[in-house]
Amino acid sequence: MDKITLLHGIAWVSQVDSVTKMLLSTVATMAVAVATDQGSTQGFLPARSAATRWTGDTVLCYLDARSIPPVSSPMFEWTQHKFERLLAYHDAPGDAGGGKPVDTLFNTFLLLGYDWKGGQSFWPGVGPGPGMNSTDWSDFLELQLELGAVNIDRAAANVSSTMAGVGGPAAQGCGAARGIEPTVILAVPCPDSRQHNFGNITVGGPSLNLSLAADRLAATQWWVGEAVHRWTDLRAKGELNRTGLLGFYWFDESISAGDEVLLPALAATIHALDPGFLFTWIPYFSSASTHWYTHWQDLGFDYVTLQPNFAFHNSSAVERFEAVRELLWNNSLGVEMELPDYVRNPQVKDWETSFDTYLAAVTRWPQSPALMKTYYYGNAFVTTFAQNTSTFPYYQKLHSFVKGTYLPPPTA
Repeated sequence: MDKITLLHGIAWVSQVDSVTKMLLSTVATMAVAVATDQGSTQGFLPARSAATRWTGDTVLCYLDARSIPPVSSPMFEWTQHKFERLLAYHDAPGDAGGGKPVDTLFNTFLLLGYDWKGGQSFWPGVGPGPGMNSTDWSDFLELQLELGAVNIDRAAANVSSTMAGVGGPAAQGCGAARGIEPTVILAVPCPDSRQHNFGNITVGGPSLNLSLAADRLAATQWWVGEAVHRWTDLRAKGELNRTGLLGFYWFDESISAGDEVLLPALAATIHALDPGFLFTWIPYFSSASTHWYTHWQDLGFDYVTLQPNFAFHNSSAVERFEAVRELLWNNSLGVEMELPDYVRNPQVKDWETSFDTYLAAVTRWPQSPALMKTYYYGNAFVTTFAQNTSTFPYYQKLHSFVKGTYLPPPTA
């Protein structure tokens, strides 16, 4: 019996009896003990390290109900061409011919969603209810793989061929002979406790009730197992020749009651499927959540990047980025670069100012080039920055920042 089949036999059982509950509890306790044993050291989370599975700059790409034809907004329409402009820096904007790929850009893609069919949301407790069910979770996985990963793989093949033809540089961190070989992180849907009829996850089995802790865990374990199974099938069919599955992301940006038990058990399942898989998280900045910034390893995560939330909340740049820097340094965290084409902080004039503030503030931190970074958000990077002549300078700045060559303006 292979590892995945064994896990199906243990974790996918929905009618959890007392023995299974003890097993799940033991797995969770062991995961917490291992994570706590590792301890934490002072300093930024380094990119391209064992903890990050050797990845560096990860771009967030949102694909959800708005990405399903007929697409309601170009911002959520994903094509091979769009992924090409994230995999490789192109030397001209889309409205001026698009230019050609001349350098690598992002090496890892985090595929996640926000809105779903029927007004449902990926956020637990948000929307009309009763929350996403097993069919929704399965359809989202198909979207991540078919619209996301497969197009990324095709983009990597095309960019590698084109860059080889123009004498472009080798891919980041992987063999030059094969060209660019990106990796993908899949967002795990969060169980919505309002959903009492999730659907069955085994043939003939009962429907899960996501108000029950054991069923919430079983649903997430089923989904990551399905993700690995479907990824393996696509690779066998020749659809994912260059692209690797790096691991999984926990979508919720805060820790809800019961998550402190669910997450270590889910992490144990992910690592049992493949010890090389990672489990990661990107929480928002909040003084009320500092416990989990300090004890993130207890939750089973391999690494965490923190959202400064300067672009979205009424805050001073000096105070916010210094507070974030201290949290990162004291808890071995990475940082989320929040670079959308909008801004909600009333202290900031426009999104361009917010963009420049993030790049300048983080660049001035010591050891910034070696810091693990995730980037919000890829949709705007290709639909706005890389597309329009007027905003192309921000695509150029993004490229130089990723490459560690960005120079912030002198301080007054």
